[in-house]
Amino acid sequence: MNTYYQTLIAAAALITATLLQLPNAGAEEFSCVAVRADARPRVINTTLAGVPAVVRLPNSITHRPIVLWHGLGSPGDPAALMQALPLDDIQAVKVYLGLPLTGERAPKDSADGLAQRQKRDYATLIFKPIVIGAAEELPAVASALDERHCLPKDREIDLFGFSAGGTAVLAALAEQHVRIAAAITVNAPTGLDKAIGALERATHATYNWSPEARQLAERTNFTNRAVEIGRNRPALLMLQGADDTVSSPQDAEALVHALEVSYRNALDERTGAGGTYGEWGGQRGAVGDAQRLKVVVLPGVTHQWAQGTGLDEVRANVTGWLNRHG
Repeated sequence: MNTYYQTLIAAAALITATLLQLPNAGAEEFSCVAVRADARPRVINTTLAGVPAVVRLPNSITHRPIVLWHGLGSPGDPAALMQALPLDDIQAVKVYLGLPLTGERAPKDSADGLAQRQKRDYATLIFKPIVIGAAEELPAVASALDERHCLPKDREIDLFGFSAGGTAVLAALAEQHVRIAAAITVNAPTGLDKAIGALERATHATYNWSPEARQLAERTNFTNRAVEIGRNRPALLMLQGADDTVSSPQDAEALVHALEVSYRNALDERTGAGGTYGEWGGQRGAVGDAQRLKVVVLPGVTHQWAQGTGLDEVRANVTGWLNRHG
């Protein structure tokens, strides 16, 4: 397989096959109110509202929960993402969710596997069920965390996503069914149209757009949905590898630029038009929202950020952002 997307699908299939061979120990129960003397975090394999999850529970909690989505390439499952981003410097419950159609939720019939789905229709059979599906599962996951006393009184969470998981973060921000205080994406396409563009570059084939796919592309053009994403002014950091061939710094910068206007309008609605604005991070922004929107381009980092120097860069940026906005 000599194309990027074929490699991703093959890697996802291998990960899925490995996970399906592991013994199923059953979902472990936990609560966020229990105080433990052990300084080491407790790692729990469980399900939350039917969604497979790995939970990393510290001995004390001072930060809202952090929910993390992996991608279809490495790190391509909850355990691998936890290994890459344990985030033990943040005293928060970390919840690493499995994406739909991956891991133990992968289709059992090889004829319905990711590779076959991509051949039939990437938009409606991969992007929609995985990316949009993950975002649609988030409210039930948040409720399950609330039942375990993991949510603060304001019911806010922080959100992280890589690649397809990062696009799911943008979808969750746009749909606003869960209160998200801070969010981080890594190498995330900013909509279906960008993901299709990457697919066409990788496969050297033209995608055949259907009416349903075009509707989905319009729904997931998150630059055009900046007003919805920015209404509650979440602290959004977009990390982008300079050598990534799937998503580009220009796409991330376009989204942040659109959000910048939306953040100003949201602030004006609350404080009255004509607020004070200033320069921050190379962007124009409301003084009260300083550093709440940022794009960081990581030199020399490819889509597979967890390999090589990209890992340390992502870890440092994620930890710094969440601590700053926690």
